[in-house]
Amino acid sequence: MRGKGLAGAITVTFLLCLWSLGQIGAVLLLPSLPRLLRLGAAVPVLLAGVSIHNLKERMQEIRSGEEDDLDNY
Repeated sequence: MRGKGLAGAITVTFLLCLWSLGQIGAVLLLPSLPRLLRLGAAVPVLLAGVSIHNLKERMQEIRSGEEDDLDNY
């Protein structure tokens, strides 16, 4: 079960980062957008960073044996 949870977390994070990169590319490649709106590209970058941080924490939880944290509540 450990590998399955780890693979799922990695897959979701990878797909979310790909989606974020697509949004960044779309915002930055539109020449008609004002510079202030181009700063909106920072939001997907932050989202990707938070996702990678959460993935690291989830990997540590899975490796420590804490597969299902819903049992704690």
